[in-house]
Amino acid sequence: MVSIGPYHEKTNFKFMFDMTDLRGPNNKKKYINNINCNINSNFSNFSNFSNFSITFILNNNPNFSIFNYILNLSQLSGIYDNIQANFTLFVPENIFLNKVSNGVFTNLDISSAHAIIKASTLKQNITSSILKDSPASYYTTEHSPTRLLITNINNTTLINNYTKILYQIEASNGIIHVIDSLLWPQI
Repeated sequence: MVSIGPYHEKTNFKFMFDMTDLRGPNNKKKYINNINCNINSNFSNFSNFSNFSITFILNNNPNFSIFNYILNLSQLSGIYDNIQANFTLFVPENIFLNKVSNGVFTNLDISSAHAIIKASTLKQNITSSILKDSPASYYTTEHSPTRLLITNINNTTLINNYTKILYQIEASNGIIHVIDSLLWPQI
């Protein structure tokens, strides 16, 4: 007997739930194919990191060293290394942070670093295809007063009509969207 119940169609509603994916960790090759990152070490040496977690990717990619500094200063790196985490993180590359004075980052306190990280985080896995699905949509970040307006204009995805999303990296515990400027928290 064939069932035509609610589970007969393949759909991806993973972004709507805070559930652990029981299918197992992502394949290591998926990470290597998604980013041009030069890690010249044996991956077995990284036993203190979950397989290709958000923290692992930020620690091992020199293009994210400034944002990684902010993450470590905020003392949230353990949360973003957790295999059961389910985050979307918007991370600027270092070349786009050259517009910001170095004094801003060296004089950052823990509270400000925490607010920047939380303002760059969504609690669900939101892929670029989901972001591109609607012409305009709001997403609430982990920093409660901060909302992100995602718009799609001429095949370009923008955050708050200013910051451009360049590409995404799939981690074992979430997704990193690489952007061209830092998302500052709203007060």
